Amino acid sequence: MLLNTRSSGSEMPPPIQIVAYACGIGGQFAGSRDGPAAFRNHIEQFADLRKRVGWHSWIEDGRAFSELGSQQVLESIITLSRQLAQASFDIITEGGFPVLIGGDHSAAAGYWSGICAALAPEGDVGLIWIDAHMDSHTPQTSPNGYVHGMPLAALLGYGHQGLTTLLSERPKLKPAHVCLIGTRDYEPEEKTLLQSLGVRIFFMDEIHYRGLPAVFEDALRLVRQASGGYGVTIDLDGLNPEDAPGVSTPAANGLAKAELLTAMQGVYNDPRLVGMEISEFNPANDIDNRTLALMHALLAGLQGKRDGRT
Repeated sequence: MLLNTRSSGSEMPPPIQIVAYACGIGGQFAGSRDGPAAFRNHIEQFADLRKRVGWHSWIEDGRAFSELGSQQVLESIITLSRQLAQASFDIITEGGFPVLIGGDHSAAAGYWSGICAALAPEGDVGLIWIDAHMDSHTPQTSPNGYVHGMPLAALLGYGHQGLTTLLSERPKLKPAHVCLIGTRDYEPEEKTLLQSLGVRIFFMDEIHYRGLPAVFEDALRLVRQASGGYGVTIDLDGLNPEDAPGVSTPAANGLAKAELLTAMQGVYNDPRLVGMEISEFNPANDIDNRTLALMHALLAGLQGKRDGRT
């Protein structure tokens, strides 16, 4: 279901436009479908932040993977992905800045496809993928059929045609402009695909050895080579479970919240930043609103730099 939440009035909308993906059918645990509503209820308590962001589209599916089966899930997510792609495309072409709040990470295929299509006249788009997982399976390599494990492969042109051809027949991302940060939980098939394409992967071992600031500097240098700008996707399970417990698939030994927020300070005011995604929030697993606080900090940092459409 797609609900457009934009006002029909003549007042200029806020530059930051949120696309909500209230869906959890891409994985085993459906709780992430409640993430956008919990986050919206949270920011409603903060007038300054509430006034500076708009809710552009609400894309939802309230079912669970177990109710559907893998083939029906894939078909449903392709439909949702078309809606996501159109929403982010529209925001870019209308001069706004799209932010995705998920929901499971299957949303990334549609959301970034729309951004890449809208910016195609400017050139290629780069992407920093912060995640414990690689999300680079295809239906042929996936051990379980979970589509939240497939979006990066789809953006690179590998997977079901319904996901690889959203708004454009060509792959949305070039491997040379993509990097992963915080990777530590993956299957061999995913690693084989990404390494064969030459995608840069910053595993956690490298981050522990070199430090996140140095890794982030390298990542930014890489994605800034894309002439159309770059985006950042943050799967919350990329962080330490102690800092972000509100996820469905936690993985130990992740990024520290404080270090990530510091690293993002060098991103917010970059005019080449074209989009940001925060996915896999499962409010049922949050503890003391730690994950909500992290999401709040990420959005607040972004809106502080985007006021006035800078």
